[in-house]
Amino acid sequence: MPTRPHRTCLVTFALAVAGGCVAVDRSPDTTAAPLAGGCPKWGCGDNSPLIDGIYFHELGLFGQSNDGGLRIVDFRKAGASYALRVDGDRLMGDGPGLALIGDDLVGAEIVLTDGVETYIVYVEHVSRTMSFEVAPHTPIETYRLGYSVGPDSTTLHEDVCPEDNVLEAMIFTGDRYGAAQKTVTVGGDADRWFNIACAGSAPAKMHIFRHTTAGSTAATVTSQAERQALLKMFAADYCGTGESFTFRGQPLTWSNGWSPIGAYETFEAVWDESGALCLDVPRLAAKGGPNHDPNIGEKVSDMCPWLERCDGSVTGYVSSANPPPGP
Repeated sequence: MPTRPHRTCLVTFALAVAGGCVAVDRSPDTTAAPLAGGCPKWGCGDNSPLIDGIYFHELGLFGQSNDGGLRIVDFRKAGASYALRVDGDRLMGDGPGLALIGDDLVGAEIVLTDGVETYIVYVEHVSRTMSFEVAPHTPIETYRLGYSVGPDSTTLHEDVCPEDNVLEAMIFTGDRYGAAQKTVTVGGDADRWFNIACAGSAPAKMHIFRHTTAGSTAATVTSQAERQALLKMFAADYCGTGESFTFRGQPLTWSNGWSPIGAYETFEAVWDESGALCLDVPRLAAKGGPNHDPNIGEKVSDMCPWLERCDGSVTGYVSSANPPPGP
């Protein structure tokens, strides 16, 4: 049988109820709420940050071009230029007079270029209605962003986060995400970049569950391996290749040791930083899901035939399951 090398136990998570690895808990519980999964481009392509057809989820703080070829050439408001800065998970502008921060950011413009076209990203609204899901449940500043094409355009062309009713983005630094392979990089030059994470995307979920540098506290520090394990789970990257087998909005319940796994109909998988360690019922095969695919198990098996069913002995960092069908 094909095999894939992997670790079966990760270092203890700082918030775990007890030390050691997270074991598969197959007993139903009702303490965890269903969560949406991740998907390609962090949101099936429909809630990823998008500018004129260019997907992007990070920008360089020092003029570097991202994978989409976009780089920042100015940050301005009312005719004055500012030095764009990201302090943890808050966008700021340093410049003449008072710094731009909080509600003062409304009306500020991030000017980008790909070497051919100019794009202006507008800060249209600043919100503090979203909070961390892990204590302390402090507010997270989010931003509604719109953009226009051309150096002199003042007419809103489109929202950067184009999903209906999910228009806010989080901005944070300290972690970099590889969209193709679904990987996390911590340290190194990660502080030279910042993420633009539309609400509902996998990087946004990573932040609200404090699996980011910007979301960490003294009691909630996670390792790179732990963060990548959670990212693989959100993205349903069973094989560890970057291929996602899910859609945004897919019901899911999971646990990484903070509390028992929520009530579920079928168990899904145990995860570490390499992907799934074992697999029972892929989330798209679950009953009642909005994107039910009866052939998903075969598709996953064809891509990673080494995955076996979970027998209760496999341990990893996080486990996931499919909640009962809704009414």
